[in-house]
Amino acid sequence: SANYAVCERGATAYVAAFNQLVQHNAETLAGARVIFWFDQDVAPEDHMLRALLGGSVFAEEGKDIDAHQRARELLTAIRTGKRPDLADNRYFAMTVSGNRGRAVVRDWMEGSFEELVANVDAWFDDLSIVRADGSGLAPTPKFLGVLGSTVRDLKELPAPFVTRMWAVAVRQEAIPQAALAGAVRRARMAVVQDDPVRSAGI
Repeated sequence: SANYAVCERGATAYVAAFNQLVQHNAETLAGARVIFWFDQDVAPEDHMLRALLGGSVFAEEGKDIDAHQRARELLTAIRTGKRPDLADNRYFAMTVSGNRGRAVVRDWMEGSFEELVANVDAWFDDLSIVRADGSGLAPTPKFLGVLGSTVRDLKELPAPFVTRMWAVAVRQEAIPQAALAGAVRRARMAVVQDDPVRSAGI
């Protein structure tokens, strides 16, 4: 087409890059795909976006590292000058979904790596809670585990709500009233039905 905005060669290049990111740098989130990358390469144990989703990061020696602990360590290292490579880095995150054979961008986020680590640390810090038996702090929760405590089943989570909560975690935005209301409603039902309170990580 004479008015096509991208040449054939350019279109081929961005499609190849997009497919590469989807294959290696993406996670599924409520029917959508969160694609992420960085200005500079980030080691698996420093990957805070995957840590946010999984509650842990994978170390080279094959052991999982608690995501909250790792965020604290990285934040201290960046602010004390021990990790200048991360201080100068930037992250990019794009939420996409399919619509009649086309990829639709639902959300876009970018910022400094230090800001990302600080926000992830704050997210986990705000969610810190003692185990139900009082034996210490509960494990660092997975992202969908937190959202799942607001509904009966993960399938009931609306995609817009999940996208909004993803922004809350990554950007440290205010938690929407719908999330608070859902958590209170589920806790009330557990008490009424005499079921154990289901929570993320306890």
